[in-house]
Amino acid sequence: MTFLFDFCNSSYYLNVFLEDTPVGETPYMATLFAHGEMVNRVQPGDRISVTGIYRAAPFRLNPRMRTVRAVYKTHIDVVHYRKVDTKRLREDNEG
Repeated sequence: MTFLFDFCNSSYYLNVFLEDTPVGETPYMATLFAHGEMVNRVQPGDRISVTGIYRAAPFRLNPRMRTVRAVYKTHIDVVHYRKVDTKRLREDNEG
């Protein structure tokens, strides 16, 4: 078996977990999928606004069975990030 480098395509892929904490409500965690050049745009602790495509995939209890439940796994495919605040959530202490 040989590996042909000229015929291979690879791309960067990153899962980002976004936590939204509305005042007086339960925090909500959303999964973001970033592809390509969107991977290195944000760092942990950044306050961001996200533009993307909200997707829902059916959830199977058993992958071998054909039936799906009425519960869906949701995620957002990132199209654009915008930093809301120049300050970070936690300041990095140098030294």
